[in-house]
Amino acid sequence: MKVSMKITTSSQSSFKRSLLETVQRVSSAANVGMEQTAAYAFSQVQARVPRETGALASSGKITDQSSFNLLKRTIGYGDSTPNPRTGISTSEYAPLVHEVFNPEHPNSYKWLEQTLRDYGRNSFMHELASNIRAAL
Repeated sequence: MKVSMKITTSSQSSFKRSLLETVQRVSSAANVGMEQTAAYAFSQVQARVPRETGALASSGKITDQSSFNLLKRTIGYGDSTPNPRTGISTSEYAPLVHEVFNPEHPNSYKWLEQTLRDYGRNSFMHELASNIRAAL
């Protein structure tokens, strides 16, 4: 038995186009999945952020720090939003609220990290994979 295959210039071009379209579709789905997963993580963190005045919670944001070959989102708190009681910008006190344990507000300590730890890295990876799969 013999099998013969021929590859023409036209079939090569068609194959390359198909590969490029697939890469674009997968890249787009990965970006959508990352965006959705970051939004979900942010909603979980927002539920725990200290809210005496609401200024700190309103300063929270997701930043897209992706580069050419890396998808990356960062959740952060603190900007120029002033605390309505003190006038101090959230960027000045967000690190203190997050990093310094206050026995009067024990749940405010490390609210960002603790939320992600409680949910678990594997759970977020599963969420990301599900979101990418749905976007494909």
